[in-house]
Amino acid sequence: MADWIIPCNPQYFDIFGAFEKLETIDWRQTAKTIEPGDTVYIYVGIPVQAIAFKCNVLQTMITSEQVDDSDEKFNLSDNGLEPAQMHMRLKLVKKYPPDEITF
Repeated sequence: MADWIIPCNPQYFDIFGAFEKLETIDWRQTAKTIEPGDTVYIYVGIPVQAIAFKCNVLQTMITSEQVDDSDEKFNLSDNGLEPAQMHMRLKLVKKYPPDEITF
């Protein structure tokens, strides 16, 4: 099992709103070596500039056709899913206060 840090730009995705309503989200998977059971920490960019969430990876290599779009309302960008993109399913484990693990 490995630990990863992935970024979130709050201008493009309301990660706080998503994890307020949902226990799991599907996130674009850029590193092919992330595996189920790994831990992912989500770093939220400006204005937060801190690690805000700890998640467990439940599933990897999810195709755009298999993505659970229940978090789509938290997508603030105009970009939709690209067919070639792979995703991973993340389960929220812990929320950190914005001043605990800062940049």
